[in-house]
Amino acid sequence: MKKKIFFLSLVFLFIGFFLSFKSLSSPLLFGDMDGYKRANWGYHKYASGQLLNFNEAGGAWLPFHPTILGLSILFFKDPVFSPRLITLIFSVFSIPLMYLYTRELFINDKRKEIVAIVATFIYLIHPFRLFFATQPLSEPVSMFFFLLILLFLSQKKLRLFLIIFFINLASAIRFEFWYFIPIIWLVFFTNKYLKKQEVVIASALCLVFPFYWLFLNYSNFKSPFYFFSNKYRNAQKSPPQIPYYNFFLATRGWIDSLIEVMSLTGIGIAFYGILNFFKKETFGNLIFVLLPFYFLLLLIIQVFLGTMEWLAPRYLFPVVITLIPFLSYGLIQIIQILSKKKKNIVFFLLLITISFFSILEIYGFVINVKKWRQAVLNDNLHQVVELVNFYETQRNSFKEIIYVTSGDWVFPMFIYLSQRHDVSFLSTQEYSAFSNSDSMIILHSSSNSQCKNKTSFSNYLFSVCLP
Repeated sequence: MKKKIFFLSLVFLFIGFFLSFKSLSSPLLFGDMDGYKRANWGYHKYASGQLLNFNEAGGAWLPFHPTILGLSILFFKDPVFSPRLITLIFSVFSIPLMYLYTRELFINDKRKEIVAIVATFIYLIHPFRLFFATQPLSEPVSMFFFLLILLFLSQKKLRLFLIIFFINLASAIRFEFWYFIPIIWLVFFTNKYLKKQEVVIASALCLVFPFYWLFLNYSNFKSPFYFFSNKYRNAQKSPPQIPYYNFFLATRGWIDSLIEVMSLTGIGIAFYGILNFFKKETFGNLIFVLLPFYFLLLLIIQVFLGTMEWLAPRYLFPVVITLIPFLSYGLIQIIQILSKKKKNIVFFLLLITISFFSILEIYGFVINVKKWRQAVLNDNLHQVVELVNFYETQRNSFKEIIYVTSGDWVFPMFIYLSQRHDVSFLSTQEYSAFSNSDSMIILHSSSNSQCKNKTSFSNYLFSVCLP
């Protein structure tokens, strides 16, 4: 059995690399700006020798994901390629974890093998995973750690040290893992193999990094929740159409996003799988049924409280991951029922047709988003390349270049593509204090007034002023 599991895991790894590796040879022309920013942050940690420094309190981002990206540069020596390659590695290695977790979740069902294989195949080809597989965002890495922790939690005899270690590591990547800790406590509490003392000690040790982060914020800013207030201020800058402070609109917004990435049919079949799972499992295993509802509710509450910047579908990764095993289970249940009754052949064909169009719906959504991003970013990229080329031709003649732009889309792209990581990000008011600096200065401004009486180079996206 172990050989079979190992073989299937290797097959899933091979297919995963085959599907996504080709995209590494193309430029990073689409994706969220967070990906560029995180790649730049990773390079900064690598170049400054601060890869293992977790003392970067403040802001809405946690420090371990940039450390992973920086470590990738240490091994692969390419600051543009390495962050994408390490992201792909984490994304692909999460595929066999889906197989192992689903198999463990349905361990009491005689169909566990086929359920696990179907769930893994859905996850393997799902646009949600494929679309971000080579984007240096924290979601693909988080999906790996999320599935790894789920695997450890679903086993009858819990490996406490591994659970404690990985939840603290993951809690330094995304705040979703902070929300995951109460679920871990619930699993500890319901596990019959653990003693009360073990439950108390293990539960406390799960909080090592969160308490460290609170202490760090208090030490630096005299407020343990400074990072949260910073996140809240960022969210309040978002467009007013985000349904803040309205629970109904927040719920509708996230459900619409979930339908976009899972389709209504997929969600319905997953619910059918959950209902059937309810009939057969013990309370301990039913904890895993709560997960998609729990994480979806947390997203809704964050919008309702006005602490989330936007309704990005990628934030749904815990919901999608925890629904896929039940989608597989429900699908197999339906197929088995229909295959036993010849008169239901019409309904079986109807199910296949609806599922086919649901898949087209999901892929259509992702392709449209991809085309939109490519159109916007290809245009911006062209402008940034002009700036990079201009800088390369002028840097020996001028010790300072001022870059004025009306938006922040281009900042991380320029840094990422030119690897100008000695750039200082300054406001317009700070310019005079750095006018004699030898480093290149980028100014963020809504006008080009700084270019008066100076040599300039301009296109519609940005202006470069030379002293």
